[in-house]
Amino acid sequence: MSGRKYFIRTALIFLLSLAPLFAQNLKQVVDLSLKQNKQLQAQKLAYKRSQLEARAVFRQTLPSIDFKASYRHVTVVPEIEFPAFFPGAVVPPIRLGLYDTYESGITASYVLFSGFALKNKVRLMTQKADLENLNLTQKQKQIVFQVIAAYRQVQGGQLEIDVLNASMERVQWQIRRLRSLVKQGMALSLDTLSLTLARLNISQQLIAARGKLATARQQLNQLVGQEVEVQPFTPPETLILNAEPLIEQMDAYRQLNQQNKMQMTNLKLTQSAYYPTLAVFASYNYGKPGLDFIQNKWMDYGIWGVSLSWNLFRWNSDKLQEQAARAGLKQIEWQKEAVKDQLKTRFDSALRDWQTMNEQKSVFKTALDVARNKMKIVESQYRQGMASVSDFNETNLELTKAELNLKRHLLLMVLKRNEIEYLSGEPITQWSIQ
Repeated sequence: MSGRKYFIRTALIFLLSLAPLFAQNLKQVVDLSLKQNKQLQAQKLAYKRSQLEARAVFRQTLPSIDFKASYRHVTVVPEIEFPAFFPGAVVPPIRLGLYDTYESGITASYVLFSGFALKNKVRLMTQKADLENLNLTQKQKQIVFQVIAAYRQVQGGQLEIDVLNASMERVQWQIRRLRSLVKQGMALSLDTLSLTLARLNISQQLIAARGKLATARQQLNQLVGQEVEVQPFTPPETLILNAEPLIEQMDAYRQLNQQNKMQMTNLKLTQSAYYPTLAVFASYNYGKPGLDFIQNKWMDYGIWGVSLSWNLFRWNSDKLQEQAARAGLKQIEWQKEAVKDQLKTRFDSALRDWQTMNEQKSVFKTALDVARNKMKIVESQYRQGMASVSDFNETNLELTKAELNLKRHLLLMVLKRNEIEYLSGEPITQWSIQ
């Protein structure tokens, strides 16, 4: 039975060692999210819908052909009665209409001039599609950055568990060594209890870390759209930041620019109401009685003409709409200035955070070196009986924190670099995704 347990344990260790080989790196996970994220799929459909709507509006400017057919029955038809010229003679009345009328026809029409209303309407819908494209680009950047943050969060959970496991192994090794010394009468059982309490404390931290890791994995899988396996975090050899604020390229600023174009087009669309609308039409009709109700037979005939419509007075509603459109233009200009300041402030703040973290990196490295040297000294003194179990537990805790703090700090620096790239307005292809 013990041999079977040993075999199972060895097989599990072997499978766990192969897990990194099947894990997806950050670039692969980002590519998956761009294809499968549900929010992105919805935004892509919004962009496609706006494109189709723009095409539909353009088709409305082309000549149109309509077919119509009708049947009409009237209950009373005007009649003219004539007096009889001879006594006893009956003169039937003459009807000036028909009870039943049948009409059918095909009409072609085309608007020659509408005060540029149709042209500006097409332009407005095209600009709306361009705005949806900008929204899609912004949503892609947001999702990618969220995926990167979730991926790093999972890696941070893995780091915490790895460091706690290493700390647990040091405590377990000391417990085994101390038990041997207790049997030889060279140590007290009380020391074993102190190490056992330290091991239980680490176990509690491991349970909490595994719970947070499971939540982080679920959030990452939700963003990607499928279950993914995260590779362990490998600190980069160098951390170089090459990002400059491109205010004009930032999505929020570009969206306001596009809204400004749309508002200008809307102003022109409003002004088109000042002009008349001119259209031509031609139709082919076939019906009974057609144009001759006296003969009352099926006949075909054609109609063509030109129509002109021009509203002369609307209580200045067009003028008020124009003033509202001009106010909207000024509003967007102020919004652009405000957004420009906000974007610059966010970028500068993130850049200062990066510079601070870069300076702190050497402090964390020095603290880890000091903690390792202290652990070596305490272990040596502990073997010689010159240090207590409390000294070992305290030093082990300090080393665990120092290891975890450095790795977490490097991971946060990598994430902060991506945040700065996200805030800079650079396209996703220029981000440092490793």
